[in-house]
Amino acid sequence: LLAAAARLPLVRVSRPWCVAAMTRAHHAMHLLSPDAMATLTWALARLGVKFRADFQAKLLQEFKAQMHSAGPRALAVMAHGLAGAGARPDGLWVGVYLDRVQRELPRFSGRDLAMCLLGLVQLRHAVPPQLMAAALLRLTSTLPQCSSHEASLAVWALGKLGHTFGSGGSSSSSSQPTLAAGSNSAISSG
Repeated sequence: LLAAAARLPLVRVSRPWCVAAMTRAHHAMHLLSPDAMATLTWALARLGVKFRADFQAKLLQEFKAQMHSAGPRALAVMAHGLAGAGARPDGLWVGVYLDRVQRELPRFSGRDLAMCLLGLVQLRHAVPPQLMAAALLRLTSTLPQCSSHEASLAVWALGKLGHTFGSGGSSSSSSQPTLAAGSNSAISSG
């Protein structure tokens, strides 16, 4: 219901309704799946809700407790939603999150990867170079299915996170993308 409301023009959703929905979610957070928590986070952020400290603490605690079962979409939507709500998880939470992203990376779509990387840029936490290199390799393998927007957003986010592209610097040549034969995707610079 909250996700549907988040897609309405913001003038049609009242603040008291958002507060009531957030209160109900706070009391039932332990019953929510990682996907539901991520969608809740995104929807509240989309509606312009800033999290109370107790709500944020409970959300992060419950998501962390279930992170072992979070898939790529939940991970991506959660990072994007947290950033949109102005939440700032601590380094320990982000470390667990990044470990899960690393494990799930082979299953990420281009869309999920772009959303996850954008969320990480906005959360302003350091991302290990190995994870950025692996994300670039995953992006390369999903290029034929990516939109140009998803691909360019993911590359931009990797750059903002500090990934070094090209043959110079400390990045290894194995992290450099190569287009698959017959790929229709192109990444423009600008």
